Amino acid sequence: YCEFGEENVFCSIIEDHTAETRSQFEILSQKETLESMNEELLSNEEELRQNYEELNNIKQALQISEKKYRALFEDAVLGIFQTSLSGDLIEYNTAFAVIFGFSSLQEMKTALDNPDTISFSFSKNWVNALQKTLIDGEIKGVELKETRCDGTDVWISMNVKAVRDEDGQILLFEGSIEDISRRISAELENERALIQNKKNIA
Repeated sequence: YCEFGEENVFCSIIEDHTAETRSQFEILSQKETLESMNEELLSNEEELRQNYEELNNIKQALQISEKKYRALFEDAVLGIFQTSLSGDLIEYNTAFAVIFGFSSLQEMKTALDNPDTISFSFSKNWVNALQKTLIDGEIKGVELKETRCDGTDVWISMNVKAVRDEDGQILLFEGSIEDISRRISAELENERALIQNKKNIA
């Protein structure tokens, strides 16, 4: 209320708050969006934490499984092996090396890596068996005569199967061998004795 001479008037001031109000609405909207995003992030963080724990549990289970497999692989009585399609050894256990006359797994690896040190190789029958696996997909109970690293003969019974990928393509061969030299020796001895008995009877 103001007085101007003899006149009395009411005075007022008006301001345009449109921009300010719009900004406030935008700020509130962004705040709500940020709160929503924060809740989503917290939810994702919890999900990631659960996934991490799950993956960690799976990793630990795989490590335990790997240790068990490795123990079974190394302590197996049978010779266990994996080869490439060309027949090159990829992996094998101690029993496999011992069957071929080596004192340890490392000695066989050294011999294969340095053929000049110890003369050792597989026979054509071994290669043919792997080629048959390439065609048939699996072979069982194939008996082969191989030569140990010291030059002596060893008879083995061989089981091999082809390992395939999801598309059915053969990746490698894996199998097992058993030393059957004693059995073969006994059979040969029995056969010689039988022949001798027939001669004696004649």
